[in-house]
Amino acid sequence: MMYKDFLAKHPAIDISYCLYRNVISSMNISFVKLGHEECWTCELYDVHKTKTGHTKEEPQENCDECKKFTLHQKKYREARRIYQEDEKKTNDSHLIVSADLQKVIMLPRLEMFKEVIFTPRIVAFNESFVPIGKKQQLGPTAVIWHEAISGRSAKDIISTFYAFLLSVRDVKHITLWLDNCSSQNKNWSLFCFFVFMVNLSEVELQTLQVKYFEAGHTFMAADSFHHQVEKSLKHMGKVYDFKDFSEAVRKASHKVKVIEMEIENFYDWEDATSQYKLGKIKPRPYVHDMVQVNFERGKKTLIYKTEFESPGIEINFINARCMKVEISKPKPKCNPKGITKDRKCLIVSKLVPIMPESRRNFWENLPTATDEQSHDSDEN
Repeated sequence: MMYKDFLAKHPAIDISYCLYRNVISSMNISFVKLGHEECWTCELYDVHKTKTGHTKEEPQENCDECKKFTLHQKKYREARRIYQEDEKKTNDSHLIVSADLQKVIMLPRLEMFKEVIFTPRIVAFNESFVPIGKKQQLGPTAVIWHEAISGRSAKDIISTFYAFLLSVRDVKHITLWLDNCSSQNKNWSLFCFFVFMVNLSEVELQTLQVKYFEAGHTFMAADSFHHQVEKSLKHMGKVYDFKDFSEAVRKASHKVKVIEMEIENFYDWEDATSQYKLGKIKPRPYVHDMVQVNFERGKKTLIYKTEFESPGIEINFINARCMKVEISKPKPKCNPKGITKDRKCLIVSKLVPIMPESRRNFWENLPTATDEQSHDSDEN
């Protein structure tokens, strides 16, 4: 596409694609597909156009599949345009960050040993909050924990948002760019938490915007930071325990702030949504249709948009009890999730013997739970 664009803009220049590519490569411009994920909707349309002879450039007006793809294309292009605009308008009073959970990281990370790869290990989590644009003074914030402490349910992810927002308590205006993962980033429980947070006296937050990428087209600053974390892990080579993982995250980028979550940092956040109120609203709001949600101090409502350029719609979705009194912060969790005794014994017996003495204490003191408790924790 770049080559065709070049020929169209410079018709007097006749060069081959091979020469064009070599010149571009010599300028240290690499050709790569953004992110590791491919879009399911785009893939379905590729199959459809192969069967029908349709093209992305000329979708058929009377074809439902083409209409669906055209709307999808419009949404991801619009989200990308707004994101690029946000990259340029950051200032000290308005913090704009992208947030995402890094893909699965297994500990210990000793990929050079086959025995490690085939031994059940534990999962480490990294919810990253990364400023977008070059004008940001703040560096990335990595909120990290592992599965023996807690999981990655909606309440767990909300707890990481709480930890991050407390860490930037003096900022008055914040915009969060998130992907469309409904279980973690796009649900009514999270929206209830944002109402609580924007009215919290412990922070200076006045407005909170949440913007969403179109599914399948979510490449953002957090992904670049996750790539740096992966490089740091590879450079470290042997990552024996959680402290090693934390150190690798710290070395991933300049000005990284790492927040290590303990069990008391996780809360059972309440879903204060009133389904009765939502059912009475016409048209009924659905989270999967929302591309932007705004929250303001002094209000227990939200304003949502189904298109970035459309006017916002304000709705009251909080239940009657929480409308009368302040939404309260729940009590912290007391007991870590733990892993099964069998898995811990396997790790200690097979993997700990090859570790330095200074790393063994973490594994020997790892919290344990029964299979039933671990299953219940995952479902919650």
